[in-house]
Amino acid sequence: MTQTTIAYLERRYNALEEEISNASHQSPPDDLAIADLKCRKLVIADEIIHNRRLVERFGKLTGSAH
Repeated sequence: MTQTTIAYLERRYNALEEEISNASHQSPPDDLAIADLKCRKLVIADEIIHNRRLVERFGKLTGSAH
């Protein structure tokens, strides 16, 4: 389940990168919207890191049990 979560978060992260790029190319760029998108991207990046750590820890726990 966590791998599925990580894949979903990575897709959202990439979508936000594209939204940031698109917003940056608008004339004039909406700085507030771009800042919001970047903040959301950072939150998702943190969630990806957190979930990857969970996968590592769980893998170590199940690996040591066998």
